Amino acid sequence: MAHPEGVRLRCPRPRPWRTLLALGHLALAAAGMLVGPRARSDPPDWRPRFHFTAAAGWTSDPNGLFFDQGRWQLHYQYQWPRHWGYATSRDLIHWEAGPVALDPDGLGDCWSGCAVLDAQNSSGLYPTSRGGPILVYTAQNASDGQRIALAYRTAAGGTWRRYRGNPVLRGQTKDFRDPSVFWHAPTRRWVMVLSEGTHLTLFTAENLRDWTESSRLEVPREASDAAVECPGLFELPVAGSGDSRWVLAYSNVSQAIFAPQPQFGVCAQRYLVGTFDGRAFHPTQGVRPLGAGPDDYASVAWPREQAPDRRTVMIGWMNHWAYAKELPTTPWQGCLTIPRELSLRAEPAGEFVLIQQPARELYGAMERVSSWSAPHTLAVGQPQPVGRWDSGLVRLRFHLASDSHLELGVLGSASGEVTVGYDGRRGVLFLDRGHSGQTPVPAHIARAYEAPWALPPSGELGLQVIFDRSTVEVFTDDGSVYLSAVVFPPLPADLITVRAADPAATLLNMEAFRWRH
Repeated sequence: MAHPEGVRLRCPRPRPWRTLLALGHLALAAAGMLVGPRARSDPPDWRPRFHFTAAAGWTSDPNGLFFDQGRWQLHYQYQWPRHWGYATSRDLIHWEAGPVALDPDGLGDCWSGCAVLDAQNSSGLYPTSRGGPILVYTAQNASDGQRIALAYRTAAGGTWRRYRGNPVLRGQTKDFRDPSVFWHAPTRRWVMVLSEGTHLTLFTAENLRDWTESSRLEVPREASDAAVECPGLFELPVAGSGDSRWVLAYSNVSQAIFAPQPQFGVCAQRYLVGTFDGRAFHPTQGVRPLGAGPDDYASVAWPREQAPDRRTVMIGWMNHWAYAKELPTTPWQGCLTIPRELSLRAEPAGEFVLIQQPARELYGAMERVSSWSAPHTLAVGQPQPVGRWDSGLVRLRFHLASDSHLELGVLGSASGEVTVGYDGRRGVLFLDRGHSGQTPVPAHIARAYEAPWALPPSGELGLQVIFDRSTVEVFTDDGSVYLSAVVFPPLPADLITVRAADPAATLLNMEAFRWRH
């Protein structure tokens, strides 16, 4: 089975202290040592509180992102056959649902794409020289395959109108989708990168309507990958310098997922760093994984030129094609990741690594419940209670010996928990949802993930663990590693604990936050 570079999949191993931990949870709860509201829901309500979900129906790839009139604009793949749903937000946390933006028409379903602000009306679609937003999307039907089409609106929140000349671009094969478009000021042209099966193709246009192919790129992928999808090409600043580099992000899905008897397979994202001359992207270093967890796919970014403080903010579909249609939730089906701020960090060897951190707005929606600011030695094998809530975040910094092991348990109950931690013996960060006591559907949920993360000479590491009823996302303090996973434990599941394995670990500081709304 193929997996992203640097990411290893492992099956969870039974651990002798699991039974003791479950009994410990019950004892702590009975003694009143775990505080906070206890979530009660019947039937199970796993809807996240601060992750985007549609009120009802299917949700997948985020599409059509732009920032306009003080609001973050979000479109997303919605329902079957595929529509484009729509929502807006002032803070990236609280979303206001809008009307469906695109529904199937004579060209077919509305598959993934992007949005641009055509401020100078280069497209000629607007009646005056002042332009506006334009959706660039994939039109798909069984007989004609996939083609690229445009839609525009003349009033904020108004109805999107299809361009009468659609489609504006056709491919040589039926796989021709997921356009990502941006304005390249040095060449004064629009640039589009899209997927054609196992490679990416770049096009340029002066008016968004008449496109010319400029280059093709065979990106690194596994032999079993069925397709390269949802590309994004954008320029990022290098932290601590006035320099910048271009980043090409893309998603891969393996053929195993679509076999007659589907297997788990890879549903992952990767990125390349390089240069862009207006016509072609030139990688300057090897491919790296965008995330190490199973549930972040089709991630795309809001254009940095429009966003407040010129931030590049990315959001993805928090799901996996192996079980996306089997999630035990109703009436909603699927959610998006938290928005993440992106930057680049230069490494001593001369390469660059993508840095991801939670969007700063998230912290304003949290209340601090507890904190430990003095070094605290964790008793070996004994769960230390942190609190009891099912939506929030924990920031911790700790000191480990090279052969030590630290774990944070979240979304816990007498049935189990989701475990995030660091194994000093093997130098890996891990997220284990295999002992969460989850509902048996989908079966592929019971897996654990890990990513290499070197222990520095100081022995100190820091983590942020964000959990939201049925989601867990993990960020290293330097932002170089990101893991994400969905999980559906028997409710209520709200216990938080921290513990160490022999030899003991030292917790240097910790802050625990709860969702305040």
